[in-house]
Amino acid sequence: MNTLGQRIAYYRKKGGLTQEELAEKCSVTPQAVSKWENDISAPDITLIPVLARIFNISCDELLGATREAASLLK
Repeated sequence: MNTLGQRIAYYRKKGGLTQEELAEKCSVTPQAVSKWENDISAPDITLIPVLARIFNISCDELLGATREAASLLK
């Protein structure tokens, strides 16, 4: 099973973004993005739709609620 942090890292890299670029788009620090990707913390719930738009995916995909998202990193 993969985590939200792993999915954020996967989609960020797939989109060719650095942690700094994603942080800027979300109005957070690069350290916050690093913490998300390392599962130390999670993005605020209000950022879930923002991240989904940035990655051009659905909120369900980001949260791992679809079969495709759940199997990405297996």
